[in-house]
Amino acid sequence: MTDIQALRASPLAPSEIVLLNGEAFAPPPGLADKLALLHTEGAVSAAALARALLAAAFLAAEQAGALRLEVRAKPTPFGPSKVLTLYAEPGAADPVWPEHSLEARLRGLAGEVPEAAAVTRGLLEADSPNPWHQAAESVKRGLARRGLLDVVEVVQFGFVKTPAYELPAATRALAAQAPVAAVQQLLKDCEQGRPAVWAQLRQQLDAGLQHRLKPAGAPAPRRAADDDE
Repeated sequence: MTDIQALRASPLAPSEIVLLNGEAFAPPPGLADKLALLHTEGAVSAAALARALLAAAFLAAEQAGALRLEVRAKPTPFGPSKVLTLYAEPGAADPVWPEHSLEARLRGLAGEVPEAAAVTRGLLEADSPNPWHQAAESVKRGLARRGLLDVVEVVQFGFVKTPAYELPAATRALAAQAPVAAVQQLLKDCEQGRPAVWAQLRQQLDAGLQHRLKPAGAPAPRRAADDDE
C-alpha cells in the first residue's frame, strides 16, 4: 500500500523525487538515450525516467484525490468505439503540492483536456527535438523556480546560450531523505494491482511525449511559463 501521507509531507513532489533519484527508477542509458543525473556523475535512460516521473505525478495525484484515472472506450459521433484510452479527470480533492511541480498543474490541465495523452502534452508545454529530456526539464524548471536548483547559462556551439541546472547541497540532502520507497511502491501498486490502468498509462504517456516531438532545427515555440520568469 502506498504511503500517500509520506509523499504529501515531503517538500519534494513525487515527480521531483524520481528526477533527483533517477537511478532508482530508470535503467542505464542506451547509446542515444542518455540523461545525465544531477546528483551523481552517472546517467540513466531518458525515456524510462520521463515515463517514471510522469507516471508518479499522475498516480500520486490520483491517490491524493485530485484525479480520477479510468480506462474506457473513446467516444465517436456514432457512439463508443472499441478503442480504449485512459482518462484523467479532476477529482473532488484539490490538494496542495509543491508550487510549480507537475502534480500542482495536473488537476487544472485535466479539467481542460481529460485524455491522459493530452494532459501529458500540456505538462510538457512546448514541442522539442527530445521530449523525453523536455519532461525532465519541466521538473527542473519547477525546482529552479522554488530556488531548489541553481540555474547557470551554458554557451553551446560558440554562441547558443542554454540554461543548465546545478544541485545545491541543501536540495541534495532533501533528495537523499525523500521517501523514494513510497514512490516506488506507488508505481508497483498500479503495475501489479491495476494492470489495465498501468498499460494504458504507459501508452498514453508515450503518446503525449511523441506528440511533442518536433524536427531538429525547427524553431521552438515560447512556453506560457516563459512570460512568468
